[in-house]
Amino acid sequence: MSISKLSKVNIYFHNDNKEELIQAIQELSCVHVLDFKETAIAKDYEALIVEDSGADIELEKRLRGLDFAIRCLSPFEKRTGIANMIAGKRIFVSKDEYDEIVNDFDDTSVVQTI
Repeated sequence: MSISKLSKVNIYFHNDNKEELIQAIQELSCVHVLDFKETAIAKDYEALIVEDSGADIELEKRLRGLDFAIRCLSPFEKRTGIANMIAGKRIFVSKDEYDEIVNDFDDTSVVQTI
């Protein structure tokens, strides 16, 4: 049996891509994957390690739903010329009106309707 030369490879990626990346690497059958938190240098970079909280997971779920709604509805958007885009109608609202809209908007019902 011959001995192969080993190379150390560091791959940093966003957690959203974790499953696809690990699956692709495992299919190559040539890489051993470690969680960064389990490595010897993790203690030197503790500020980079963030645990998922329930609020983060809920926010990600809501953002995925809104992204889905935008992609579904964008083909129905009325397209206008560039002049209308530049000088188009704008709605001005006060800070209080903005805060009220943001706080009262029920994005989950909009996504479920779509």
